[in-house]
Amino acid sequence: MTEKQLQSYLMKVAQRAGYLCHKVESRTSRGFPDLILISPNRVDFIELKSPNTGGRLSVHQVNTLQKLRDQDANVHVINSTAQVDALFTRIDMLDPY
Repeated sequence: MTEKQLQSYLMKVAQRAGYLCHKVESRTSRGFPDLILISPNRVDFIELKSPNTGGRLSVHQVNTLQKLRDQDANVHVINSTAQVDALFTRIDMLDPY
């Protein structure tokens, strides 16, 4: 599975669950997460990595994700459909609507 296929899977799961999910392409902030997931009372930042290549975080990504975590943001690095499913299970348990 490619990173693009993983992104498509996550976005379909988000839509079925009734959440907003937006692809982010920041031209001013290197390392910003790929997706923003918005559910009731919650915002999650998601960085996707290819399951095939075992993608590694760049230095910019590590720094940006840490800055988000320092602000108590919900940050996830995901590289499999199983992790996508676990994320939505966790969100549903924390924030049912």
